[in-house]
Parts: sequence; C-alpha cells; structure tokens
Amino acid sequence: MEIPVREVNIDHLINKTFGEVSEYFMTQKEAKLLFSKLLKEGTKLEKIYTFIPLLHLSNEGRVILQQATHLGEIEISLGSPENKSAVQNVAATKSV
Repeated sequence: MEIPVREVNIDHLINKTFGEVSEYFMTQKEAKLLFSKLLKEGTKLEKIYTFIPLLHLSNEGRVILQQATHLGEIEISLGSPENKSAVQNVAATKSV
C-alpha cells in the first residue's frame, strides 16, 4: 500500500494565512478573529492547512492564539506592536 504524497510549501501557507488574518483585521477593525471564520469549506484538510501555519505564526509572535475550553473555538489576534508593522507591509504589497 502506497501513501499518497502531498507536496506543500509551508512558507506559502504561512504567508497566505497571515495575509488572510491581516486583511481581516485591516477591514473589520475587530480585536479577535475566530478560527472558523478563516475557513471557507471547513474540510479536514483545510483545517490542517490553516491551523499549522497559525501555530508557526504564533511561535513567531505575529499572532496570538487563545482557546477558552478544550475543543472550543480558537480566537486569533495580532501579535505584539512591533509585529503589527508586518500587517501594514502585507497590505502594501497586496495593493501593488
């Protein structure tokens, strides 16, 4: 039995996810974003391909992840102020 191989560029997923999070905060002006709002289809694969980059972004301090209860909704907010300038850089590159 062969296991199917999926080649995924994690850097691309991290940048894509951060771009989506940044865009949300630039347009919605809310303090928190729910993980479920990032998902378009809600498939298992989409959840994985969104969650793993969020863990990397959290580790880098670019986002803050909070979960009040076990298996509860994950709340996403932007990281420290020095990292918020990255949001502006992402927004600037998207408008070019």
